[in-house]
Amino acid sequence: MIESVEFVTVQCPDCGPALVALEAVNLRINRESDRASMAFPCMICGIRTSLPVSAHSVITLRKAGIEPVYWTYPREIFERQLEPREPFPALSVGGLMRELEFDIDSFLRSG
Repeated sequence: MIESVEFVTVQCPDCGPALVALEAVNLRINRESDRASMAFPCMICGIRTSLPVSAHSVITLRKAGIEPVYWTYPREIFERQLEPREPFPALSVGGLMRELEFDIDSFLRSG
C-alpha cells in the first residue's frame, strides 16, 4: 500500500480535473468481463460520477489502498426469454365497471 496517498486526481465531466479523497472512491470489477469502473463524488460540484478504468488504473488504486467490489450480472439477464405474450386489451372505465359488476346507481344512492 502507498502510505502517503490520501487523494486521487479524477476527471469530473463538469469540472474537469479534481482531487477526491481515497475513502470516497469506489472501485467495482465485473467478474465475467474483468471490466472495472470507479465511482466518486466530485469535491467541487458534488456530482457522483462513474467512469470505466483501465487495468493499470485498477493496480494503482489497489496499491493506494482501495479494495474493489467484485460483482456479477444477475442470472435473469441470461435466462431464455419465453414466447411473447399477447398484450392485455385496453379497458375503458365502462368496461372496468362491467368487469367489477359495479352498479353506479346503487353507489350514488349510498353516498
